[in-house]
Amino acid sequence: MKLKIKGSPMKIVTTKTLAALLASAVAVALVGCGKDKSIEQYQRERLQENLAVYESVAGTYTGAVYSTATNKSIGALQLDLSAETTSVASSTGELPIGAPVLVTNVSFRDQSILNIRIDSSFYDQSSGAYNATVVVDRQTVGQPTPGGDKTAQVVIKGFIRNGHLTGTIGALNNPRGSAKFDLVLNGTPLDQIRKGAPKGPLDTVGVTKQYSGRGTMPDSRTGKSTRRSMTLQVNKPSQGPAGDFVDIFNPDILKFVNVSVEFSEAVSISFINIVWNPANRTIDGSNTINSTSGTYTVFIQCNGFEFTQQSEPFHCDYWSSRSPVISMDFQP
Repeated sequence: MKLKIKGSPMKIVTTKTLAALLASAVAVALVGCGKDKSIEQYQRERLQENLAVYESVAGTYTGAVYSTATNKSIGALQLDLSAETTSVASSTGELPIGAPVLVTNVSFRDQSILNIRIDSSFYDQSSGAYNATVVVDRQTVGQPTPGGDKTAQVVIKGFIRNGHLTGTIGALNNPRGSAKFDLVLNGTPLDQIRKGAPKGPLDTVGVTKQYSGRGTMPDSRTGKSTRRSMTLQVNKPSQGPAGDFVDIFNPDILKFVNVSVEFSEAVSISFINIVWNPANRTIDGSNTINSTSGTYTVFIQCNGFEFTQQSEPFHCDYWSSRSPVISMDFQP
């Protein structure tokens, strides 16, 4: 059988020739499929190789944490490193192969314990370099962000060598508040490291401190002022595990406190989540009061305040949109 193919010049193609052409086309298609399969296989092999790098340092590392400034123990640290696979979206619509990640589960223990998961950490097999970052949304001192918070972070970094993870914890470009550690693979359990140790920085979380003092109360009717006893309470609420962890090692981050001023047994005003600036030793905040006579705003500002080591008297001013300033002095 012969087929006529239109064109110039005319060519004659036999059935045998056509079959050969079809067979060749199928062979090309199969070769193409073979290439796709080998690429997928290569990707899977690379995934396993990269996972093996992370698995080589996986495990539980524990040890004490020491202040870089004082060399005193401030807590115990446990880093659980694990190699995991995370899904990566495919641009071609094919099933994703996945990507290797080194996950770090952080446990920091003082009198209580903080647990944080860091989904992606860095490790370089050649140098042994390791780092992981804890990030929170919080405004840092001297760097206000109009209309919102600024991201603050603490970096855990060091080297993994011979069953030890040795390094530091601290804020970027700020050595104040930093700490150092030498963690051992399968070392002493976390609760045993801090056994009998003095209280550390986590002891302030959830604690309420009370200060007694005297304030000057102006009398709008007589124009005179009187001095009377007053009480100030300051509470440092938890900001969640990541927030509390960053608070410990980043001293220049703005922190939040709850403040209550008791002017008398019958009158007290509260301020929720107002700003404590540890670097400037100030408390500054306001609160909106809804009363039967209308809505008004109250303000408080304190200077010379230190939550953890108050050793000197400090001063606070209270005022509102309805009243003059009440000047108060409190003892440590």
